[in-house]
Amino acid sequence: MGGWFTLNKILNIQHNFKIILFSLLFVLLGSLVYAQVSDSPWPMPFHDPQHTVTSQYVGPQTNDTRLFFPLDGLINYGAIIDSEGTIYIGVGPSGTWTTNIYAITKNGSLKWNSTIGRNPNTAATPYAIASDGTIYVKRDIVCCPPESGYILYALNQDGTIKWFFNQSKFISLNYFSNATHWHPESLGIGDVNIDQTGSVYFTASKSSYTFLKPDYRLIESTNTYYLFSINTNGTFRWMYKFPTN
Repeated sequence: MGGWFTLNKILNIQHNFKIILFSLLFVLLGSLVYAQVSDSPWPMPFHDPQHTVTSQYVGPQTNDTRLFFPLDGLINYGAIIDSEGTIYIGVGPSGTWTTNIYAITKNGSLKWNSTIGRNPNTAATPYAIASDGTIYVKRDIVCCPPESGYILYALNQDGTIKWFFNQSKFISLNYFSNATHWHPESLGIGDVNIDQTGSVYFTASKSSYTFLKPDYRLIESTNTYYLFSINTNGTFRWMYKFPTN
């Protein structure tokens, strides 16, 4: 079991690195799409679709601690902030299999806590706040049974799930393990963007690995990349599969 978790951590690191590289596509896409993100201090990671990492507000001028809120788990990514100053942050598993989104008021009190999925090797990340207040949350990696294949969630402002998108209808994951080989497949999600009509776009990457038992030596790996577009109600619009070498 220890070897299985160690290998999964290695796969997660490799997959996250590939998603970071692939997500550079969305930096360019953000320059072409005027996103319908919330007009708030920090509506998405890196502040805006162009990833300028530049805020219109003056930063802290002292090192005084304004608020402190304990979190039970590991912070997977940076926080996003809505127009009321509410902070949304994703926390990964720590002793449990649950991944959670916390909404913390600007005064440091808990507004709500929403559980998104159960997996010991991945975390849920709040990634964008739309102009209508919808909070888009991504599951970084889905891998192996009994994973459902849900990688993008839309939350209401009270933390309830508005809808979720199931990629397994469009990209299947083929996992198998026998006496000689272990073949996991995982799906990662990159950046999330929103256009003027509210349509949602995100990048995805499917990674396949084949390990030779008993030492779990990697003998083959492949990657396939996709661009998805879905409607504001979570229904499928289109998918583009990038050519592979």
